Amino acid sequence: MEKASFPKELLTKVIESNNKIWIEQYKTMTNFSKGYYQKLENFFRFHKFTNKPFNLFVLKDVEEYIEVLFDNDYAPNLIDSVISNLSSFKNFLIVQYPDNFSQSFLSNILSLKIGTKEKKYAESRPLTYKQLTHIKQYIKSNIRTEYIFNVFYQLGIDKKNFHVCSPNNAVREKNSFVKENIEIEFNFVIAELLTRVMLEPNFKATPNMISAHLKKIQMYLSDNNLLEEDQTITYNDIIKTHERFFFICPNCDRKKENISSNWILVKTSINNELQLICSECKGQL
Repeated sequence: MEKASFPKELLTKVIESNNKIWIEQYKTMTNFSKGYYQKLENFFRFHKFTNKPFNLFVLKDVEEYIEVLFDNDYAPNLIDSVISNLSSFKNFLIVQYPDNFSQSFLSNILSLKIGTKEKKYAESRPLTYKQLTHIKQYIKSNIRTEYIFNVFYQLGIDKKNFHVCSPNNAVREKNSFVKENIEIEFNFVIAELLTRVMLEPNFKATPNMISAHLKKIQMYLSDNNLLEEDQTITYNDIIKTHERFFFICPNCDRKKENISSNWILVKTSINNELQLICSECKGQL
């Protein structure tokens, strides 16, 4: 697997003067590893922070940096360590510089941690219809989030097989992902998404990115008061959502989402009852 790396073009050689002073003081008054301080310095070398003192940061600034990390395949535990380091640093500065850093400065920074513990299947719960409707609109703003969510929601695959569902493994003639003797059939939603993905330069969606993008969906629901109390969004919740909103056609055994374009009413020649059949097979045997 290719090692994650931060794009060099997004880093500067210099750190804003105030931030440099605060980091140096932090080093002299604490005793962490060299790698710990290096993560802090790399954060402040992000090109958008060149002229911005840390006390003027808002949560959105940290989110922007974190987004670059998981877009470049950094593991969730590494991203969470960056967030933890920043949280410790800002707590230090609040004590040392109360006139510059208020008690509420970046108070919600730990909410950005993405390593949400995966719930057991029995503890998970499907998204509500309202939540699902909003998510479908939200994910259109980020094709990587859209891809990761829909691979699980549309296909209901095992998480360990996500690597099989890379666009590079798509065999369009078979409407399937094929890798290492594993074949996963995909539907027209994924086929259309693959067409758009192919137009994206350097598109990448890896297992390391799953937690981060599901966390983004969770934060979106929370920000819009759509998240139920104590609800988190993990892989098993998406699989249960797939099971709730997908039906098996009684004629051809294909799984289809419960939207009107996927189903038709068919009257059989044996009796006059109307049967709900998928629009793909149309009840043809």
